[in-house]
Amino acid sequence: VTPAPGTPPAVGEFDFACFNCLFQADGTTPRVVRAMYMDSSAVVENPAARAEAARLGLEYNCDDPALAVPQCFMAAEWNSGWVGELANTILTNLGANVVALTRANFTAASAQMYQGGSSYTRCVWEVNRGMVDLCVGDFWETNERRGIAPFSSNFDLDTMRILTTPLPG
Repeated sequence: VTPAPGTPPAVGEFDFACFNCLFQADGTTPRVVRAMYMDSSAVVENPAARAEAARLGLEYNCDDPALAVPQCFMAAEWNSGWVGELANTILTNLGANVVALTRANFTAASAQMYQGGSSYTRCVWEVNRGMVDLCVGDFWETNERRGIAPFSSNFDLDTMRILTTPLPG
């Protein structure tokens, strides 16, 4: 059950620290949140767009403007994958008015700032340039990215260890 705008949720239901922070000053008009969904198998997925592309006989690709179907740009459809489902739940429960973007929406401004090969770093530059409010994906919080735009707290952590064995002799 989602509380009505301006109504605090019951304790323990949706304990988000920014209750009502995604509404305009009037407390009832949702703020627009521009979320760039980083389409990735099992992480951030859009089953409706995949089904529509199949129905139309198209290759599924929400990141290619020539192949993206309308469902690619419907925020409610980015509801699958371990990050996508969580982001969808949080944004829905906070009452955000989400504008869905994909890599198809990368801007020339971010291309001028970043010529590297990582679309994840480029999304962080989109935040830096004010074109995107939120990148939805499984990001590594690198020193480079942390210097470009702020990050939220981690909700998962990758721990990497290197195991070596001595060379014979």
